[in-house]
This record gives sequence, structure tokens and C-alpha cells, in this order.
Amino acid sequence: MGGVSAGCGGSTYQSINDLADKPVIFPAPAAFAASILAQAEFSSHGVRIIPKYVSSHDSVYRGVSAGNFAAGGGITRTLDSLPTEQRMDLRVLATTKDYTPHPFAAHPRVPSEVVKRVLDAMRSLQGDEVGRYVLEGVTMKGIEAGADQDWNDVRALDIQLLEQWQKQKAE
Repeated sequence: MGGVSAGCGGSTYQSINDLADKPVIFPAPAAFAASILAQAEFSSHGVRIIPKYVSSHDSVYRGVSAGNFAAGGGITRTLDSLPTEQRMDLRVLATTKDYTPHPFAAHPRVPSEVVKRVLDAMRSLQGDEVGRYVLEGVTMKGIEAGADQDWNDVRALDIQLLEQWQKQKAE
């Protein structure tokens, strides 16, 4: 899973460097790829932006394509699922590296046989027409088992963005 920063297709912005000190919208502070990774990309280029948050990925794309904001953070999957006309109004200015996607996790108190049944049920979705329809509704192709170390790439980011956001919110 990776993030994208998209600008309005008709704007003069050619890269994220052009967005210094501009308001950039994101779906939510905790949206991993669309917000956290996208904002980390700005930081890694030394570009200070003014983050604003809206209710959804669709709201980000609508706000940018309408010209209400200079750019917005999203993910390739939701950008690609937009109607062609709306997608043509947007231009990708930057993409992040791909990271391990969101996990489903079980609390240690949940009995292992229950975890196995739930995992088996989730993994079986891709095996029949109704299950594939359900997965398609959330733009997923399937679900696979993972291990704790699979998310070491995410841990290595040492992301502090949420802590910063919580401090600002408290002030």
C-alpha cells in the first residue's frame, strides 16, 4: 500500500515542492497511506504544508478537482476507482514507496480456534462469486495470513505524525 499526492490537472503545480506553505487535504489524520505516508513524503522533501482533513478519500479528490485545494493525499487504489472524468481532472504529483497493507489482528485472549475460523472464513471470500463481490466492494482481491514481522517496514518509519496531531488538537 502506498500513498499518492494529487493536484488539479489544470493547475500549475508540477511537483510537491510547488506546494510549500499551501493547504493540502487528507482524508483523516490516521489514514495510513493517504495521510501519514503522504505527509511523510512532503517532510522528506523539506516541504512544509498546511494539512487539512476532510471526511473521506472521495472528498479529497472532489475538493482538489473542484480547485478548492492545491492538492490532496490519497491512495492509488481509490484514485484508480474514480470515474474516468473525475480522474482526468487530477494529476499525480508524487507517490510514496509501497508498504505492507493494513492487518486484521486478534487480541491474545481470543482462542486460537476462533482466530483460525475467522481467518479461514475471510480467506475463503475470494473463492466464490459472492465473496469476490464483497471484496470488490472494498476494492480488495483477497486476504492472506501475515506474521508480526511482516510490518517491520512500517515500524521502521518511526512515525510521530499522530502524536504531533494529538498535541495540536489538545492545544
